[in-house]
Amino acid sequence: MDHFRNVFAVLMLAAMALSSCGSKDDAADTAVPDAELVFAAAGSVYIDGDADAVKNRGDVLADGKPVGQVRESGITDPRITYSVNGEDRFYIKYYTKGDIEDERYPSGATYAYYDMNGTVLGYSQERLLFRGDDMGYMMTFLNADGTMKDYFVEANDTSTHNWAENNAVIRTMDRKAVGSVDLSLVDNTTKECSVTMSLGEAAGQLSEMDRAAVYWKCMKDLYDRYCQKE
Repeated sequence: MDHFRNVFAVLMLAAMALSSCGSKDDAADTAVPDAELVFAAAGSVYIDGDADAVKNRGDVLADGKPVGQVRESGITDPRITYSVNGEDRFYIKYYTKGDIEDERYPSGATYAYYDMNGTVLGYSQERLLFRGDDMGYMMTFLNADGTMKDYFVEANDTSTHNWAENNAVIRTMDRKAVGSVDLSLVDNTTKECSVTMSLGEAAGQLSEMDRAAVYWKCMKDLYDRYCQKE
C-alpha cells in the first residue's frame, strides 16, 4: 500500500509541476484590456522570438505590458499575424500588385496590412529615399491610400544595410534620429532573440501594424545574419 501511495504522490507532484509551467500559448491569454490600443500607442515595444524557427512566435510587451502575440506562418505565402488572447486581429504579407509605387523612389519589398476580413489597412515598403555614398533601402510606412508617413527606419550599418549588424534607427524625412530599433541574439545555440523599439516622437504616427512589420523585418535580418548556412 505504501508503494502505491508513493507512486500516487509522485504523479500528483508531476502534474502540479506541469500545470505551473505556462507555455507560450498560455502567455498569450494574459493581455491587458484594450491591448491593441496599448500596442499602438506605446513609446517602447519589446518582442521576443526564435530567429531560426519556421513558425516563429513572439510575445509582445508594450511599455512593459503584455499586449498579445505575433506569429509567423506559411512557406509559399508567408505572413505574420497579431493576436490578442488567441483572437487574430490583423496580418501582414507580401504585396505584389505595384499600385502604390512612387516614381520618385525605387522600391524593394512591399508588405500589406490586412484585417481578418481581408481589407487593406496600410503598407510598409522598402524605398531608396536618398542618393549618395550611404544610399540604401529604407523601410517606409504608408497609409491605406498609399500616402507615405513622416518616419522611416534605416540600418545603422550602411555597408551591409542589415539591421542585425548594428541595429537600426528611426528617422524623420529630414534624417533626424528620433528613435531606435535594437536587435539582440540572446542565445547563439537556440537562436533565441529579441527586438526592442524605442519610438520617440514617431510613436504617435507608427501604428501597431507598422510595429509588427518592423519586427518581421528584424527577424528576417536576424535569420540572414545568424542562421544562414555558409
